[in-house]
Amino acid sequence: MPHKFNKNQRVSLKGNVGRKGKIENILEPHGGYHFYGVLWDDSSLQVHPEEELQVEANIQTPWDLLKNNSLSDYRDFSIATTLHKVRNTTSNTISTLKASRTLFKPYQYVPLG
Repeated sequence: MPHKFNKNQRVSLKGNVGRKGKIENILEPHGGYHFYGVLWDDSSLQVHPEEELQVEANIQTPWDLLKNNSLSDYRDFSIATTLHKVRNTTSNTISTLKASRTLFKPYQYVPLG
């Protein structure tokens, strides 16, 4: 059976996607399982079976976290979504206000000055 990963390929742990590193060496199959020596970004070297590893996910938005099923807690997700909204364009914000059918009435505003 062919190996799923190649030497020098970036990987992360399935149970902890924050743990990232690269495949340092590919060990001989043992008992039908493939094992890899992984050099983690903190400079530690560990051996893991293929089933515990995945290709490193490139996380750039909260939606990437959701897609990769790697949400931490509510606080981290809410901070990430807030930052995503703040970085969003003005036209998308106006589009969202239109979609929410927000009605702006003159009595909602206090005159300045």
